[in-house]
Amino acid sequence: MTRPASAWIRRSAAVLCAVVWLAAATATHIPADAYAQITLGDVTLHFLGYLGLSGVFLLTLRLHGAGWKKRALTAIPVLLIYAVLDEITQPLVGRCAAVSDIVANAVGVFAAVGLDGAVLLLRGLGKHFRSLLSHHKLNSSSWIQF
Repeated sequence: MTRPASAWIRRSAAVLCAVVWLAAATATHIPADAYAQITLGDVTLHFLGYLGLSGVFLLTLRLHGAGWKKRALTAIPVLLIYAVLDEITQPLVGRCAAVSDIVANAVGVFAAVGLDGAVLLLRGLGKHFRSLLSHHKLNSSSWIQF
């Protein structure tokens, strides 16, 4: 388990997560003809949107003390269920639901979880190498010095 952050940092992260989630839900339910066309492809926007939403959600879970496994096992089902619900409710506002969008959303979720795990792994490797270096400095008298 990760050590929880201070209460105000946890609350701030939770508020940020809620604001990002609300903004994402709003943006995906604005009728398509109500805003200017964006030059990025629709699938790319879905991937980037869910990568960002997942990142903020994972950060919030981390700051609340959840370890990587718990973060992954919480974020993946919650965000995938939301991705499906997000798509199937879009026809209510004149937008089209597409399986390709759900797939892009899922890829964004899995990419964020993978990046979260990679950061954890790299931090662990950094601690390991620092430990090796400090051990080497303590035993430097055994090395030949010129």
